[in-house]
Amino acid sequence: ILFKTFAEEEFLPWSKMQHSANHSLRLQFALKVHLVPFFKGFCLNEITPKMIEDYKRMRHHGSYQRGKKSTPVSEATINREICCLKVVFRKAVEWERLEDSPAKKVKTFKESPNSPRLLEEDEIIRLLEAMPERLKPLIACVVYAGLRKTELFQLQWADINWKTQELNVVSRRGQHTKNYESRRIPMNDILVKALRQHRHLKGPYVFCDETGKPYSDIRTALNHAADRARIAGPIRLHQLRHAFCSHALMQGIDPRTVQKWMGHKDLKTTLRYAHVSPDHERSAIQRLHYESG
Repeated sequence: ILFKTFAEEEFLPWSKMQHSANHSLRLQFALKVHLVPFFKGFCLNEITPKMIEDYKRMRHHGSYQRGKKSTPVSEATINREICCLKVVFRKAVEWERLEDSPAKKVKTFKESPNSPRLLEEDEIIRLLEAMPERLKPLIACVVYAGLRKTELFQLQWADINWKTQELNVVSRRGQHTKNYESRRIPMNDILVKALRQHRHLKGPYVFCDETGKPYSDIRTALNHAADRARIAGPIRLHQLRHAFCSHALMQGIDPRTVQKWMGHKDLKTTLRYAHVSPDHERSAIQRLHYESG
């Protein structure tokens, strides 16, 4: 069976049923735009580990492929594509289309950490003040509750418990959270006030346009606000999520509690997200002394 046929007619329909919509779309993009064109014309059992290594090299260096010049991409991007390929071949083996996976022993690149710059407290305040009124509650949900981008855009009024002052991040069919689990996040008074003032009757989604359709991207508005607030950009929602995690830990909140709010399976992930502010470091070092008494 051709790799192209298996990927498009068997694997992708399975992925659409099995995975969240966002994850399924990412796999579909990697396959149709990059992997299928490279392995087009080859049967599953004709693809070798060496061919996969050639694909890695081509994507990394931007070498010529079938007369077209490809653009070099990062190790992280290539790793996501190789992981996609590994899943495709693993399913081919499970479904008895192939005896053994040629991708099984192919290693991914070691990725260099490229964490976004931690925004200081005053920068977060200035950014909130510079945002358009309709988007201030959305940004508040990131810096005061740590929601992911997809969780923000899928948040519904029914997910807010006003009585207990909690946000319910719900993993729904077709709109799963990243780890497929729901979680509850307490809201402080600032976030409660922002959401109460934002209440509307346009539809079930908290953050939506005039027709009630949920937002899918606010990068332009976010970067314009960063410019007005004199913050070096570009600024991303994920960077604000990092800030929530870091400042919560620096303000003494228990790491296990922050892990729960962030929706991380492993505490190591929470600690990896966290960055320490230079101001916090300077304050902390002053508390270190050896004088007796």
